[in-house]
Amino acid sequence: MKKNVLILIDHLERAGAETVAVRIAAGLARSSRYSPLLCATRSGGPLEEILKESAVEYFVLGRSRPLDIGKFAPLARTIRKRKIALIHAHKMGSNVWGNVIGRIAGGPAVIAHVHGQKHSARERAAQRLITVLSDKVIAVSEYERASLVGKRAGISTKIVTVHNGIDLSAGPSAPRARVKDALGLPADGRLVGIVAGLRPEKSVETFLAAAREVSKTAPDARFLVVGGGTEMEPLIARAAALGIAERCRFTGFRSDAFEIASILDVAVLSSKREGLPMALLEYMALSKPIVATRVGGVPEAVEDGVNGYLVAPGDHQAMAERIGRLLRDAGLAAAMGAAGRRLCAEKFGMESMLARIETIYDEVLAT
Repeated sequence: MKKNVLILIDHLERAGAETVAVRIAAGLARSSRYSPLLCATRSGGPLEEILKESAVEYFVLGRSRPLDIGKFAPLARTIRKRKIALIHAHKMGSNVWGNVIGRIAGGPAVIAHVHGQKHSARERAAQRLITVLSDKVIAVSEYERASLVGKRAGISTKIVTVHNGIDLSAGPSAPRARVKDALGLPADGRLVGIVAGLRPEKSVETFLAAAREVSKTAPDARFLVVGGGTEMEPLIARAAALGIAERCRFTGFRSDAFEIASILDVAVLSSKREGLPMALLEYMALSKPIVATRVGGVPEAVEDGVNGYLVAPGDHQAMAERIGRLLRDAGLAAAMGAAGRRLCAEKFGMESMLARIETIYDEVLAT
């Protein structure tokens, strides 16, 4: 008989951790041992379509404030009624509440999935509590695992690494020319782009500074910023101040970001901190040469000089030089893109991620 697993996440907007959580739920729908149920504690969103397509049952609590505790009552009742054997929570808020509500509801096993850390004093304290309470903690990279373990003795076996996975069978559905036309981009010229939520930690201003340098030697290059967020207006103003507004296109949030990434000649990640971003794996799946900052788990996906280049965070000059190198040498760019696709298949396939997670479930429920 299958064991019921509750996947817990804050919302169902299309973002990295949320996509991973939903893909895990969709994968478990095919499992012979586990049956998924997903709860979004705050709001629904575009990822509901994946759940519906995969026939995954889900519900939304509709919390609007961090301490909107009364909204958790249906969750506790569901855990008891459905005899949930294990809660698999994602990100800080759900990791905390998954442990608290799980114990109130009768004590199913709890796995906390950490997709990245801000390293503030408050978050470090919360993460220590989560580590103590959870039966297992999943980190998305070896870097994050080492950071979580730190110098705390006795918890190293509780924290494990599971790299994010991506479905390599999926590919862009529209030809490059059609995607460019839909975005109002010229048919000729080369595209350098970044796919990211426009938040301070993504440091898109570094990308824009690099774009200004690249534009001096690559007059046909255009620059694409795919994503929405709190930094949108300041970044548009920054592009204007740098004198590259006419060569930059800000798309805002797009549900078809993967399709748009498929038209890039060089793909960029400029973050100050990261766990293991899904955008990076999408670049690799699309055979794109990458220029990324050497932060968090990024070096576990981008091998410098093999499938892309790594630069120090904030170093727009080095970023521009590497981008320019790839634009000047189409053969090098193609070779790096192909290497990234191979590496993605070896290390970041969806099926290997799901198999690893089911093994962790087995281990937790056997104890």
